[in-house]
Amino acid sequence: MNLKRLEIQGFKSFADYLKLDINKGITAVVGPNGSGKSNIADSVRWVLGEQSPKTLRGAKMEDVIFSGTQNRKPLGFAEVSITLDNSDGKIPISYGEVTVTRRVYRSGESEYFINRTSCRLKDIHELFMDTGVGKEGYSIIGQGQIDRVLSTKPEDRRFLFEEAVGIVKYKSRKQEAEKKLELEKQNLIRVRDIILELEKQIEPLSIQAERAKQYLDIKEKLKEVELNLFIQEADLLKEELSSLEGSFSINKEELNKQKEVQTKQKEECTCLKRALEEIENKIFQTQNEILELRTSIEKTGGSNKVIQQQIEHCLLNVKRLQDECSKVDSKKRVVEDEKTQAAVKSRGLSLNLKAKKALLEEKENNFYEITHLLTSNETKIEDFKSDIIEKMNESSEIKTIIQKLTGSIEQLDNRKEQIKTEKAKNQTQYKESQIHLKALHKLQQDQELQKQKSEEQINKLTDMNHHLAHKINGETINLNNLTEKMHRYKSRQQVLNQMKKEYEGFNKSVKSILKLKQNNPKAWGGICGVVAELIQVPRGYETAIEVALGSSMQNIVTTTEEATKDAIEYLKKNQLGRATFLPHSAIRARELGNEKDSLLKEKGILGIASTLVTYDSFYNNIISYLLGRVLVVTNLDYGIALAKKYKHRYKIVTLEGDILNTGGSMTGGSIYQKSSNIFARNRELIELSHELNKLIEAIKETQRHLEDHKHLRDLNISKIEKEKEKLQEINMGLLSKTHEIKQCKELINQLEDKEKQLLIEMEQLGIQHKETSLTLIEKSNQLKEMDNEIEKIHSRIESHQLNLQEEKISKDALAEEITKLRIEISSLQQDTNHIYQDIERLEKEITTLTLEKEQREKEIKTYKEQKEEKKKEIQKNKEEIKTLDLTLEKKLEEQVSLQEAKKSKATKLDVYEGAMDKTTENVELLTQEINRIENKKIKLKLEQENLYNTIWEEYEQTYHSALKFKTDMGTVSTMKKQSIEYKNLIKGLGNINLDAISENQKVKERYQFLSEQKQDILSAEQKLYSIIKELTTSMEKQFTQNFATISDNFNEVFKELFGGGKGYLQLTDEENVLESGIEIIAQPPGKKLQNMMLLSGGEKALTAIALLFSILKMKPSPFCILDEIEAALDDANVNRFAGYLSKFDKDAQFIVITHRKGTMEAADTLYGVTMQEQGISKLLSVKLSDLQENEEAS
Repeated sequence: MNLKRLEIQGFKSFADYLKLDINKGITAVVGPNGSGKSNIADSVRWVLGEQSPKTLRGAKMEDVIFSGTQNRKPLGFAEVSITLDNSDGKIPISYGEVTVTRRVYRSGESEYFINRTSCRLKDIHELFMDTGVGKEGYSIIGQGQIDRVLSTKPEDRRFLFEEAVGIVKYKSRKQEAEKKLELEKQNLIRVRDIILELEKQIEPLSIQAERAKQYLDIKEKLKEVELNLFIQEADLLKEELSSLEGSFSINKEELNKQKEVQTKQKEECTCLKRALEEIENKIFQTQNEILELRTSIEKTGGSNKVIQQQIEHCLLNVKRLQDECSKVDSKKRVVEDEKTQAAVKSRGLSLNLKAKKALLEEKENNFYEITHLLTSNETKIEDFKSDIIEKMNESSEIKTIIQKLTGSIEQLDNRKEQIKTEKAKNQTQYKESQIHLKALHKLQQDQELQKQKSEEQINKLTDMNHHLAHKINGETINLNNLTEKMHRYKSRQQVLNQMKKEYEGFNKSVKSILKLKQNNPKAWGGICGVVAELIQVPRGYETAIEVALGSSMQNIVTTTEEATKDAIEYLKKNQLGRATFLPHSAIRARELGNEKDSLLKEKGILGIASTLVTYDSFYNNIISYLLGRVLVVTNLDYGIALAKKYKHRYKIVTLEGDILNTGGSMTGGSIYQKSSNIFARNRELIELSHELNKLIEAIKETQRHLEDHKHLRDLNISKIEKEKEKLQEINMGLLSKTHEIKQCKELINQLEDKEKQLLIEMEQLGIQHKETSLTLIEKSNQLKEMDNEIEKIHSRIESHQLNLQEEKISKDALAEEITKLRIEISSLQQDTNHIYQDIERLEKEITTLTLEKEQREKEIKTYKEQKEEKKKEIQKNKEEIKTLDLTLEKKLEEQVSLQEAKKSKATKLDVYEGAMDKTTENVELLTQEINRIENKKIKLKLEQENLYNTIWEEYEQTYHSALKFKTDMGTVSTMKKQSIEYKNLIKGLGNINLDAISENQKVKERYQFLSEQKQDILSAEQKLYSIIKELTTSMEKQFTQNFATISDNFNEVFKELFGGGKGYLQLTDEENVLESGIEIIAQPPGKKLQNMMLLSGGEKALTAIALLFSILKMKPSPFCILDEIEAALDDANVNRFAGYLSKFDKDAQFIVITHRKGTMEAADTLYGVTMQEQGISKLLSVKLSDLQENEEAS
């Protein structure tokens, strides 16, 4: 397999179509800088699948399209085709010639072709795997790849070896397997989450399904009893209605006859009533006039009585007020006497109190003086004792010092003799070393300074990189952990969202309504949602709120009754079961009354259930209706105490799910813990959303820091390389001199230090000897003086202790006297305060009494003036009464005459009305009987209608359709008793979920299906683990074998290119060959074995070329493009490179982009790249072998 042809159009500077035929051997592409010759290598790299614009020396992929010049317009696309000979079948495709094409448009769209057939980029990668050809293979080597080989990071060199040893395909398969494994793990997490949620539902649903079956069985029996009861009751109602119809007809006929007689009697009575009414009007008018006259007379007489009473009242008030004034005067005199006595007593107490205080002050002063004297003596005694201890310690120390001083004088004499001998020997050796140091010091000084600066810079940069590497490693681990955590959270969120979308845990009827709203929100806009979805419950309260709501959790909230009606009709029409609805417009809030504040202060209460949950304010009335009168407490004990105190008026729930119902009933026991999942699921979804947002922000921040640190690390590596090269040159010149100078300096320093030490020591010895002798005499004298002082202090202590005992006795006596005086003063002070308070109170009382007397004297004057005015009013009223009496007598005579005429007409009317009353009574009795019959008929018909409606609503049966259920089941009372028994059984079952039977079956089937899926995923995981293990083993084996071969080849090629020396390759981690970095160890001729980074620039480049040839020697590439890889070599090494290149032209095909003469001379074909037109690359070709033949022939 070899490269036959390269076709380029619109790629970078190659605006026009270019066809480049590649022959066997060496093809060189030459040209001046900037002519576009490296674009040929870029075009091959691009067509083989390179996706990085940066690698292609661009900012974005559209930059590879010819961008135009001053004379040429930009092109709309770029296209490159590469044709290879596949006659040996190395490419796994059934064609003798394979053409790979890539095309890109300015719109960003890309196209790939194999033999003009459209394909994927992945297909091109797989086509060339392990052939040495590819964007990451060793078939295209540029200056960038050489830099990667020369990189200080051994891991960056693996790209060449992996392709060469043939593990790229295995590695790709392993990566695919690892991706699949990761996908399976994510699937397993999702399946496990779903299974976990299903496990939470299975047991509650099984219990609900069993209860539902019991309910249906009892319901069927109840239906049979109630339908038979309905038939019997309906028959009884029909018979009773028929009997009532006969009675109604008879009474109706009699009523009509009585009404005719009643009409005639009414007409006669009407005439008499009109005449009687006229007489009565006249009588009424006369009576009114008489009444007015009598009222005026009585009013005037009554007014006189009232006035007389007012006069008497004034006289009584005057007398009362005069008596009160006398009493006030008496009381005032008593109070003034009390005040005088209190003032006298107060003056006596004040004098006594002043005397006691003066005596107390005198005693306290004496006490403070004695206390001060006592403290002073105690302090002196303690000071004397401390002095004794201190003197004794000093005496002991002096004795020890005297012993040491005697020994020190002997040692000092011996050391003086030793120093004199050492000093003479040291001076001779010092003079010899000083002469040698001066000769070397000048040469060493300048070079040492340069070395120091270079090393400091390298160390500084290396430390920075170590710190950066630690940061990068930590950030990478952190980023992986954050990403993994984010995937787990997203997986969990997807499962919970799917369950929420499918309304897991809701009844079938509720699900159907919610899905109806979900699928058609406009048509069903009146459906707001289910209660459990409209509220959010805090963690820890889920069980309490769930039991508080009960089946109401699944109640559906609607906007209006009309929307509710539509939903109910939909359920009926589609036979989807029953559901409870809460119309927002109809529901009214239920809240606690006046006891709310006192309830919330009770011990153990956590709050009202409606206030412990959160929801949209629109649903205030709904949530208050459901939870507004429910109290939440911590435990059952608090709940019982609260229920008793408030007479079981409120529903109470505990955090564990116990219920104390209104009226006194209680519900409790163990709760299946997994049942509380709807509230928990909603809360978990909210928490997951918050956590995911935090994780995404953390990942972005970590990625930004990671990129910044990597960029800084790369810059530091470049700087380190430059400094190391500089340091290497300095070290080679200084190595021998540095060692010699160092030894000389160390010797001189040692001699100088020793001379100084000897001189100092000699001087110190003389001083010490003199000081020690003087100190010895001084300390002996001090010891005698110290003993005398100790005896004197003992005498002082005995004297002060005697004085101290006498002072303590005096102090205790004074303390007792002071205490007694303070008690007496306190008592006198309290008595004085009480007297002052009494005097102040009495003064206020005197003022109050004086004001009261003045007020009463004013009232006496007012009452006397009122009495005179009232006497004048009585005389005026007596004269008015006489006039009114005369008028009244005339009106009474007129009244008697009218009464006689009325009596005559009334007698006649009574006769007619008596007959009419009898007739009316008959009409009323008949009417009442007819009304009673009609009411009874209406009641029976209403009972009949209610009975029919009840049976229709309960069982959707009419009277005629119910007859098929008719059986002999006893009397009506027996059937009613059976009906009550069945209803009680149903009530005992509690809330029933009829959809639970089908839902239980579905959940079990889904659980079984997912369990099987889980096992399939686990099996797939194990298979993938086995595949990864097998691939890893194969790669390790193949890499180890081929790496050893490349290392041997490298040693041979290295010797040949360098003309001697040796080189080998080494893994940085032999335990992990697939991840290990690769160290290149080289020893050019005449140098020691060292790491490649310590070589010169040319030596490093030639070493990298040797590595390339060692790989080609083991596994030749079909073709190899070398882009100026020999640029750093000198002419001699270029010739060596070109000569070695020629050895491979039989087995490989080389396209060399170069500007070095030696390389051009080795080429078989030479292509020149020029820019005759600015910005447009052109190609010229010359076959050098033909040119040489023509020259020889000529």
